[in-house]
Amino acid sequence: MKTYLLDSINKFRRYSENLDAKTVICNKSWWVFNDLGEKEIYIFQEDGSLIISLNGKVTNATWKYISANRSFVINTSQQAVMVHAAFMDNMVFALQLDGTNQFAFLIDESNKENFQPKSLSEVKIYFAEKMALEEAIINASKQKQIDQINAEKQKQLEQERKRKKEEVSKRKLRIVANSIIESNEYEKWKKLRRSGLRSGVTLSVISTLIVCSPFVRTLFDFGSFSIVCFSIILIFIFFLVLYFERDDNKNYELIWRKRDKYEVVGRGNFFEFNLRGIKEAFDDFTIKTDYNETESLAMYLEGEGILDIIYKYKEEKIEVASYNLDLID
Repeated sequence: MKTYLLDSINKFRRYSENLDAKTVICNKSWWVFNDLGEKEIYIFQEDGSLIISLNGKVTNATWKYISANRSFVINTSQQAVMVHAAFMDNMVFALQLDGTNQFAFLIDESNKENFQPKSLSEVKIYFAEKMALEEAIINASKQKQIDQINAEKQKQLEQERKRKKEEVSKRKLRIVANSIIESNEYEKWKKLRRSGLRSGVTLSVISTLIVCSPFVRTLFDFGSFSIVCFSIILIFIFFLVLYFERDDNKNYELIWRKRDKYEVVGRGNFFEFNLRGIKEAFDDFTIKTDYNETESLAMYLEGEGILDIIYKYKEEKIEVASYNLDLID
């Protein structure tokens, strides 16, 4: 078994200490590399015997695995040597002569068609390519970790940017909310509901007073029972008025619309905002974006562009008020 000096193999070791040495080395025909053109075959038997064939001439030897230092002791008629498994892949099994940088290279004969070096330079090229490949894999792994770290940092920066922008947008929307509450458009829009409600209440009260008046009772000879019946009917009418004039989305809508100069880039409806108040509506209202993600109205508006508030009653536009968010500090 000829050995060769090869420093590069020490830069990486691909032999698992957990492998069963006998499983790896036994019952295989190992072609031992040499640059002399000789055919040298090693066959390790499980019983500790070793068959060595050199150009067809067979020599019987022995071998033993020493678990204490994970080494192989090979005894021939000429000498005994101790070697360590230094490298193994699907092509090459490299054995290192104990205490040296000398290596023997064993190749499973079933793989000779794929790798059959004729010179040491071919072996060096093989390990150089292996080393380059492993370095590329390591560098790719490191780069992936770096990319993941950078992506996470970028994500955190983006979240912080969004949070700050959302705070600015919320502050601007609170100013807009105060302006809306104090605006004539908002008052006019609210009066529509109050007018319908007042009409129903007034109608019911006047009708009740007329029915219960002494003149009507004398004229139509109403008794107490009749008055009770009429009162029930009038109360029923009163609640009908309340039902049809109730504050719901069909009758009272507050539409928001964002414009970039003249182009509409987004719009939506404040559902049930009358029950919560305009300020709460701006703070709590969420929308679904084009990517089906939910975000706050403040984040969506980003405190930029023109915000239109459209007041509608029974699906008819009553008033439109515009607020330029860019001009609000």
